[in-house]
Amino acid sequence: MFTNNIEKITMLFLLNEDNINIRPYKDEVRDYEEIAIIQISINDKSKSNMIGEIVQSTIPYPTIIIFTMDDEVQINVATKMINKVDSSKNTVETMISSYWLNINNISIIEKEFIESLSIVNLSFANFYRFYMDIYNRVFLLNTSQYFNEYKSLLAKNIEIVKKSYYEIHDLDFTLERLRREIKKEDNFSRKAKLNVEIKSLEKETKIMINKILNLEGDKIE
Repeated sequence: MFTNNIEKITMLFLLNEDNINIRPYKDEVRDYEEIAIIQISINDKSKSNMIGEIVQSTIPYPTIIIFTMDDEVQINVATKMINKVDSSKNTVETMISSYWLNINNISIIEKEFIESLSIVNLSFANFYRFYMDIYNRVFLLNTSQYFNEYKSLLAKNIEIVKKSYYEIHDLDFTLERLRREIKKEDNFSRKAKLNVEIKSLEKETKIMINKILNLEGDKIE
């Protein structure tokens, strides 16, 4: 896969205390002493997640991967924890990727996302906070498919937004399953029952989305 699907790997930046005014962060669980920013040009977008998993697992320190293909870009980030068996290594905790952005057709939400990644908008408290600001912004971009908002979510409690996002995602998965079922169903009474379930879940989803959008700003620092 690396031979067939990767055209070029470029180390763009290696951020550390010597070249940027950010302190390292280390405790019993995490070691964020420096951050790598890597660009990987690929020829098959479907391979990006698998390549991301391999690269994130191989590089011990926190890494931001910028995948590129033609005019499209995807950002991959992963939180990492100290390996309890080998303290010199880190273990990937969670990995997320943005959806692919077409740089020639940027939406308002995507423009807000890109602007929010400006270094002046990120925490300089330490490298863990700096990295998590980027991680959370990628997460919030992905939530825009449900909330149709980005900028306003930056001011909200990220943990509450995450919890709601996963709940809405589960509801959406169930809705898609029910919609597939109702298309195949010939029995009228069963079809009516499925329709009631769908309407109920759609209403529940809308209520949850509005609840988050109306949540008073409570940003986690």
